[in-house]
Amino acid sequence: MQVLFAIVGTLILALLVVISTAKQSGWKELAEHYTTSCVECLQWKFVSARIGRNGRSTAYRAALNLGATRAGVYMSVFPLFRIGHPALFIPWRDLSVAVHEGILSQQYEFHFRASPSVFLRIGKGLGEELLKYRTSE
Repeated sequence: MQVLFAIVGTLILALLVVISTAKQSGWKELAEHYTTSCVECLQWKFVSARIGRNGRSTAYRAALNLGATRAGVYMSVFPLFRIGHPALFIPWRDLSVAVHEGILSQQYEFHFRASPSVFLRIGKGLGEELLKYRTSE
């Protein structure tokens, strides 16, 4: 019986962590504006990135899936962590991109028109791959 309580308690704790991560990182805020899926996106799976707002960020280590089309960028998380993290599709017109100088490397930082305080920071190589799909409108 104690084992059952330990398992249930662990699952509840994990659920609370995943939900609070979505809120803290800004994902929940983005989901208020951008929710959909992307069937035809070229996707990169198990991507590491940082998502945050107001200067603070949460690491999504090998848990993020990114995709791109000429219309925009798709984001989702590994299915085990999907509670509180609905898939997002952000049109290119709602994205601004800047190069972020990290301590050891350059990264691309994407900002969202509907939630200006939220950012997505990814490695330079993947950022350049995503930007190949951006078209000028």
